[in-house]
Amino acid sequence: MVTSRSEESSAKLRFGYVSDYDKSRHMARVIFPELDNLVSGWLQIICEHSNRDYWKDGKEHKCICPDIRGAIVKHHDEYYLNSGEHVACLMQGSGTECGVILGCVYDDKVRP
Repeated sequence: MVTSRSEESSAKLRFGYVSDYDKSRHMARVIFPELDNLVSGWLQIICEHSNRDYWKDGKEHKCICPDIRGAIVKHHDEYYLNSGEHVACLMQGSGTECGVILGCVYDDKVRP
């Protein structure tokens, strides 16, 4: 299949459901219902910080979570996906092999 230069450099927002998640690589594959349930390649997941520990002013930065009775949580990515979660993806061109998962979104089954 021949693609034009504009098609290669363009990005498309797609919505799908996680089919597989690799915790050690923090990557997932996504099923896209609008593409006849085509499954993506392994996609990276956008996270707040990519460092294992986030250091600020020479000290490890920690956040206090008031919702969890003052629990201290390290300020690095502890975000995991489960199979079936509805996600928004930014895909390169018209394919499903290259892109990133932007995060989870609500749908008709799961509402806020």
